Amino acid sequence: GTIVFLTSQDLSALWNRDPAIVLVGLLEFLGYLIIGVLACKASYVFFKRKLTAPKLVERLGIAEFAFETIRSILYAIISGGGGEVWIGVFLRIFAGAIALGVWIAYFEMSRRVQTTFVD
Repeated sequence: GTIVFLTSQDLSALWNRDPAIVLVGLLEFLGYLIIGVLACKASYVFFKRKLTAPKLVERLGIAEFAFETIRSILYAIISGGGGEVWIGVFLRIFAGAIALGVWIAYFEMSRRVQTTFVD
């Protein structure tokens, strides 16, 4: 394949289209980069069965939830979405909160977790 590099003219043309979309794209890139680094660290600690793994995985889940919530809200604002878009955002946030709650409860209360992760 061919590697394509963006020139300053390309970036200027992109920025002039809609700065809000470009800004959200950059924030999204940074968010995924941070989540990726946290996920790598959590995976390493998790597979080493360290005592800190459950808390680190919980923090990763919280970070992912916060990132997805912000991302969804920004998307709805920028797209100028009506009621259907906001209902979708609310449902994603609600489903994410339920899933996060289940995983946090599991890591906090599970005997299996307590016996698996040792110092």
